[in-house]
Amino acid sequence: MSQQPLAMGQIIRDALSAWLRHEDEKRAKATKLYDEDEIVTSKSQKIGRLLSAVFKPQEGLNKAVFSELAVDYLVLAHHPEIGEDAQVSWISLIQNLGLDPATIAFEQEEKVLKALWTAASAPPEVRLN
Repeated sequence: MSQQPLAMGQIIRDALSAWLRHEDEKRAKATKLYDEDEIVTSKSQKIGRLLSAVFKPQEGLNKAVFSELAVDYLVLAHHPEIGEDAQVSWISLIQNLGLDPATIAFEQEEKVLKALWTAASAPPEVRLN
């Protein structure tokens, strides 16, 4: 992460996204055969630790790189599988780096909107004014 934060961040984001999609599909197909709360809590905590590792403060932090990476994690960090047991939020991850989430959202408005439209499966050309 310290040498290639964007590359590693994208690899982890893509892997976590694929895993969460798989879990969503598996849950949609399964009947309740297990204690869902216990499993979700355990998974949520592990995901929280993984996200904390991605957004770990480091010496010589390139704030521009992490600002861009932060937007890439905006939707992912709000997945229902990542509950309060994860003990992290997108805002706390960003603040942990000494960055301001509101500033990132404002400065990267187009990228944020594109990520939100994609997550909502709505066409980006449809805009609210």
